[in-house]
Amino acid sequence: MIVKTRSLPVLLALVTILSATAARASEDSLHVVDVGLGRPVVIIPWLVGGAYGFRNVLPLLREGGYRTFIIEPLGVGESARPREADYSLDAQTDRVVAVLDRLEIRDATVVGHGLGGAIAYRLAAARPDLVRAVISIEGHPAETAASPGLKKARRFAFLIKLFVTKGKVRKRMREGLIASSGNASWVVDDVVDHYAAPATANVKRAIDVLAAIARSREREPLRRRLPSIRCPVELLIGDTHHQGSMDQGAVELLRSSIPDFSVTRIPGAGFFIQEERPQAIRSAVDRHAGTSRKHRLPPAPGRIRMPREHVSRRDCR
Repeated sequence: MIVKTRSLPVLLALVTILSATAARASEDSLHVVDVGLGRPVVIIPWLVGGAYGFRNVLPLLREGGYRTFIIEPLGVGESARPREADYSLDAQTDRVVAVLDRLEIRDATVVGHGLGGAIAYRLAAARPDLVRAVISIEGHPAETAASPGLKKARRFAFLIKLFVTKGKVRKRMREGLIASSGNASWVVDDVVDHYAAPATANVKRAIDVLAAIARSREREPLRRRLPSIRCPVELLIGDTHHQGSMDQGAVELLRSSIPDFSVTRIPGAGFFIQEERPQAIRSAVDRHAGTSRKHRLPPAPGRIRMPREHVSRRDCR
């Protein structure tokens, strides 16, 4: 794994998020944002929003004395989007492990959004030395990234490539963000443009990646691994009815399986708590990480090259 080191103050980090495009990413690289000094916080976003979705959280964590790493999984945000890759949640977890091992990050508070939360659960189960606590933002304990909707869309990928335009992608993105929010006042034109950018930059490649995700297969059921999570896990749920709400069955599975589990409902919020109530993320991190001790870590990269195939932590070099 080749590392290009880059130390980022918060302003430069935000500019990087806003200006970079997925097309710049090489075929085997992950995008990593590094902001601040202090106790390590690792954020794992998912397809919608990526690192950009946490732009309002980064300054709050920096002010709180944290060093925050946002690791965008393969196919997310500014990370590479190879057509032929293992996009399973297990493989994504292995890539995150490889990054953390390479950067010598330990005892981090891990924040996962959506299926980024499913990656965080797997990470905590597989490598307890890396994870101090998990803060899951509407993170379903998903057994696979291949949702029924993705599998259905895969069958019509050829037609979708012919008829889906950038304008349609942007329109559907706006509709989806509004439907998924408790308070949709944050869904303005500029934000929609940035959320839609990874897909509109190359619509056909975005569809290829979704098809690859739909083909993905996991190695072992997550349900069996949840009881091995020994760190605190806090699930943040928006308390306003919204598209993609956590179902009670998923919450009860987490509650009955994870020894140290709690739920915090965020008033007025929906799925995108980091956009609607960014202070709630900082408060959750404070509850688990504290600020009493500073961790001085080696400089983090702006981009990490990963093997194209399935990555284990011992592949780092």
